[in-house]
Amino acid sequence: LIVIAIIAMVYARTQKERKEFLERLKSQKKALIKSQAQLKESNSLVKSANERLRVRNRQLEDFNYVVAHNLKAPVSSMSVIVDIISKSNDKSTFEELLPKLETISHNISTLTEDVQTYVSILNNKELEVENVNILLLIKDVENDFMENLLDQKGKEFEIIYRLDAWHSLK
Repeated sequence: LIVIAIIAMVYARTQKERKEFLERLKSQKKALIKSQAQLKESNSLVKSANERLRVRNRQLEDFNYVVAHNLKAPVSSMSVIVDIISKSNDKSTFEELLPKLETISHNISTLTEDVQTYVSILNNKELEVENVNILLLIKDVENDFMENLLDQKGKEFEIIYRLDAWHSLK
């Protein structure tokens, strides 16, 4: 009888320990599942942040290229004009080139404004939407190159505007 009682006690204790072990195992499984879900969420956030960084890097590379490319021409032109003016003692040369320097200065100012707008877009700031008159914009660009259009060995250029549906854009 004592042996049966001891076996019963050992069996009861084993069953109790087994039940406690299973409860701890279930608790650890729940914690592991919760941790796994948090890890998946964290991985998703990291992937999203990485994609935003990739996009931002591409934007910055494009920005760098655009700024370097767009500044090169006016700065080179300005350097050439300044060099010509500094080497010339002729007042007429100065009077002829000064308006070109003013045009280049205006173009650099416009480029600076465009760069600021681009940076605002990159930073997701509120932008002011405005109407842009395409014809005026084209004529502005045309004025920048008028000298090139007129100095082509006596050839005259005819510029044709067909802007029926595109007079202005937002």
